[in-house]
Amino acid sequence: MPVAKIDIANPLEADGNGALIVECDEGLDVQWTNLKNKTVVLTNPFVLGEPGRIGITDLKSKGNGAVQEFAGWQDEQNIHGTSLECRFKNDAVLIFNNIAKGDEVVFTVADMDVRTDRPLKVNGEAVAVKTKNTALTLAVSKQKNLVIAVDENILWDNKLPADKIPKIKPYSLALHNALFTVTPPNSLVLIAECDEKLKTLTHGKMYLGFGLFSYLPTLPDPYAANLGLLSKQFSLRGQNEAGVNIQGHKKSSNVWMWLFGLVQWDKKTPAPDDVSVSFYFFAPLQAPLNVEKDEKIEANIRPANEQPVIRNDLYNNLSSYQTNGGENPQLFPPTSNITGGESLLVSRNALAGFFSIRLCLAGCQQ
Repeated sequence: MPVAKIDIANPLEADGNGALIVECDEGLDVQWTNLKNKTVVLTNPFVLGEPGRIGITDLKSKGNGAVQEFAGWQDEQNIHGTSLECRFKNDAVLIFNNIAKGDEVVFTVADMDVRTDRPLKVNGEAVAVKTKNTALTLAVSKQKNLVIAVDENILWDNKLPADKIPKIKPYSLALHNALFTVTPPNSLVLIAECDEKLKTLTHGKMYLGFGLFSYLPTLPDPYAANLGLLSKQFSLRGQNEAGVNIQGHKKSSNVWMWLFGLVQWDKKTPAPDDVSVSFYFFAPLQAPLNVEKDEKIEANIRPANEQPVIRNDLYNNLSSYQTNGGENPQLFPPTSNITGGESLLVSRNALAGFFSIRLCLAGCQQ
């Protein structure tokens, strides 16, 4: 690599006015807007000062006990609203930068509890999102205030210390035209704007990444659907001594693709807020995700040669439900296309009627 020779006897003049950095011992602490319970103690910070900028970096700050909570969206489906709680911890990196024009940024890691109300599982419960060591950024300027949270290994963060790989219990997410069997969320990306008091997330996007075990179209008749290539999602769970698959053995599946759920919201005055949910397929994995699956979750899966006893009754109930809806004869039109590489499935939030059908389906199978 070509470089210029420097005459050390006649050094060049430094660009700008230079900077000053000071290494400190324990004794400083920091606090920002809406940080509750206690301040964050700096154990060995480096304080940088230069014209127009002040920076503080501590690789092992002590924030255990400090909490910050943000209010999320609120609509007719959840009049109590949602929230995001950040719990700060010890031995956490903390980086602070303040620029003279008025921009301030705090970066650290925190354990987070996202008290969301969607996506919903088929039993009507919201998915649980509890993270550890999540990268958290708080940015404040004259134009806007931002909250950014990123975590890509939630399953591994929440596994037991003795487990080499995460042990998970799959559950199902239901849309108008599809049923997903997924892992709990493994990734979180939240980008939201916040009010001046850093208390309310006014609008933003939250991405949740699920490991996808299987995707099944459900309507108009979930039992008569021709799965085609989708049947390859399942493999027989067991072989005899000769290595031949056991006929009629219950089927299993592996995580073969990522499914991302997107929640978008926009704060409205007066309430309710504008909230939407959509799902996206990601590229198939080159190898199945290395997680241990609780097989008890599949106790209600039927062998391939066993006919469902409620097929006609369920179909009649669905047809009756569609007729009573009043809007159109096909209440849940298909909106998916899995042949093009990327797919979009939009939830229409008809929660009360739809999830009552899904619960009936689950109950009849047991």
